[in-house]
Amino acid sequence: GTQYTKIKSARKICTRTKHLRQLVIDRDYYLCQYCKARGRLTQGSIVDHVVPIEADANGMSDVSNLVTCCKACHQAKTAWEKTYYGTGQSNVLKGSQRLRDVKRIVELIDRQQ
Repeated sequence: GTQYTKIKSARKICTRTKHLRQLVIDRDYYLCQYCKARGRLTQGSIVDHVVPIEADANGMSDVSNLVTCCKACHQAKTAWEKTYYGTGQSNVLKGSQRLRDVKRIVELIDRQQ
């Protein structure tokens, strides 16, 4: 009954997420989009929300809000998001402007480091 429906629903979400992830990685040719904005070509295997889902849940499965990135850029961006958006454990969201421009985000990350 209900348990079967929950499992079936969870499988659909998981399959959809895997498909979405592969779609983004293929679109970006496995290249980190943050490194690319800096003029470097680096292989990436992480799919990142440009605007974090804590700041905008509507962008969770929006392909235009997803990019491929490398581990170093993902860590740097996550740290930047904590100060810019107020994301992360025990932080308070600041209501900052939602930035979707990867080049602008990279500029702000590099300025912070």
